[in-house]
Amino acid sequence: GKTVDDTIFVNMMTVELISTLGHVGTISVKPWIAVQRYRGTEKAPREIAEELRADALVLATVIRDGGNVRLSARLIDPVSEKQLWAATIERRMSGIQGLYRDVARSVAEQVQATITPKVEAFLGSARPVDPVAYDAWSAGNHLLQKWDFVRAREQFEKALAIDSTYAPAWSGLADTYLQPCHGWPPPDGYIDKAREYARKSVELDPSYAEGYFVLAHIAWEHDWKMIEAQRMVDRGLELNPSSFYGHLVNTWYCLVMRKYDEALDSATKLTREIAPFTYLSHWSMFRALLFSGRTDEALAAIDRADEVLDDFENIRQRWLRLYYVAIGDTETWIREFKKTEPREPGADRSYYTFNLAGGYAMTGNKEKSIELYDEWLSLVDTTAVPPDSAAVIPEFVAYMFADRGQIDDAFRWLDKAYEQRSMNLVWVRDVVEYPHAPLPIVNDPRYHELLRKMGLVE
Repeated sequence: GKTVDDTIFVNMMTVELISTLGHVGTISVKPWIAVQRYRGTEKAPREIAEELRADALVLATVIRDGGNVRLSARLIDPVSEKQLWAATIERRMSGIQGLYRDVARSVAEQVQATITPKVEAFLGSARPVDPVAYDAWSAGNHLLQKWDFVRAREQFEKALAIDSTYAPAWSGLADTYLQPCHGWPPPDGYIDKAREYARKSVELDPSYAEGYFVLAHIAWEHDWKMIEAQRMVDRGLELNPSSFYGHLVNTWYCLVMRKYDEALDSATKLTREIAPFTYLSHWSMFRALLFSGRTDEALAAIDRADEVLDDFENIRQRWLRLYYVAIGDTETWIREFKKTEPREPGADRSYYTFNLAGGYAMTGNKEKSIELYDEWLSLVDTTAVPPDSAAVIPEFVAYMFADRGQIDDAFRWLDKAYEQRSMNLVWVRDVVEYPHAPLPIVNDPRYHELLRKMGLVE
């Protein structure tokens, strides 16, 4: 694109074409997050294919002229650079969804993919789209990728003001409310809005996979409806087996539920097939290996990530600290974590102090641990509403009291975390049941009742 708007349009056409191809379940398609680095590249097709582990490449150019759009696409064998198929398709902008489906059908036929009756129904179900609504949706997605949630929300709302039945815009709007909820506490009402809008998306277009992934994410991380989460992610991956977001959600849901083989399957797809150059792919694989006890492989995964990710050195140190915890080498963890001590005048020391106290608790040095927890309590106000520090998360306060042997206080704060639907509580088993230093509440019936209420155990 020659302008910002042209670039956004071309990028979103690429995203949509990838998504449409992804519906053909027997084709593994690389997501936009993996291929965007090659836009405008001078690399040879063979080199691109080797890096992506792809057997074929679709190369395309697009021209938008007023109300028309013309796509010229080629399918090539990257080894021989032989052209396997080529076509130029022109549509009115309102028929752009049909254009994507025409290209997807042609590519599927050329690579001899199986087109099931469900896929056939999807390819034949293109609905017209208002060009202005499509542009607003494209701009919203562009801003969403930049984590500019407020302006992204404005664009999705603009699209829906033009066409209130536009399912992708409802899913995008849901994401603008879900993604800011990874902090604590989540903005008031955001989860309810994300859930409502994602449901609207799948009601309007049951074939649009992204809405199901948003619902799955909410179900496991915020609602603790684990059966529903499984159902939603399975439905989304049935529609789009190559979805980056889908396999990301599935990896983390399966880790929470300790379905380690399934988590590793999705994480392997992310790192080897779908998005091998993406941080979140390697982070998911590393955590899946750690959680499943395959610590030697987790250490090797750090080296693999270092080979393909840019600016990895600081990240590498954080991952290594998690590795030391996983293998029970808390002395090394403490030594390395102390290097991160904030030294600037007036810097917030609460997060650092809290984590260091937990580290000493894991070594069995209760005296030092309690000393640091006392220091932490002097730095924060645990009664403030909302919390005055990111470290004052109810379940974290509960873990502190458990470390100190104040069991009733620990459960009082766990109850508070449950009532407030604190998002980090889904990982409670990995803290309480830490194999090298389990918390003293691990065998308390109140703990097992909490797990049951959250759907983490039967």
